[in-house]
Amino acid sequence: MGKILFRALALLLISALTLSSYSYGQRRNLLQWDGTDWLGDSGQVYAKWLNVGIIVGVKMGTVTTYTATRELIDQINNELYDQRTTSVIELKEKMAELTLYNITSNQFLAGIDALYEDPINRKIKIIDAVYIAKMQVLGLDPELIDAQIRCLRMQPVNQQALADALNKFALISSENEKKKIGRKVTNEDIKSGKISLEEVLISRHFVDRNNENLSLFCYGDYYGERN
Repeated sequence: MGKILFRALALLLISALTLSSYSYGQRRNLLQWDGTDWLGDSGQVYAKWLNVGIIVGVKMGTVTTYTATRELIDQINNELYDQRTTSVIELKEKMAELTLYNITSNQFLAGIDALYEDPINRKIKIIDAVYIAKMQVLGLDPELIDAQIRCLRMQPVNQQALADALNKFALISSENEKKKIGRKVTNEDIKSGKISLEEVLISRHFVDRNNENLSLFCYGDYYGERN
């Protein structure tokens, strides 16, 4: 079921960006567009309208893909009813999470503009900026949002460093599970130096004040070169 989850989420994002390609053009992989593209040239009169097209395209893409795949998810869930796994349920929840219902284009525009006001954020990809704006509109924990932004600022992460951080996070989680603490990394683990805050962010996780482990996203392509 893990492969189904990964493929479905990849399909969701690819479809979303494909539908918005009319406003992007084809200069680069759409997942590589960042704050520089969003802000445009100072003389680009239609930059704001292009950005509206980006937002509308992503919103249409996520809703269309979710609607098209929801029936398939329900079918899989029904077939596994007698031996239901959490993977199917998690897939449905994640796909619903990726949709952009009840948030206006103006809210996205304002949130993304604010993010890119700080030059240090301009290498964050537009697709990721969209979801940061969503987090802000939904009023999520400011510390979580800050961790998410810091995680994206660190991209691209060396693949070996990513693998090492993920392995360390998993090892500590496993050790804590055996200690009856729970399968998670705690703030005490970070304070004691068992794992650094940087390694937690590299592994794309956030440990909140209640020691809940939350996943961070990275949908953009940070490894492609700008043309």
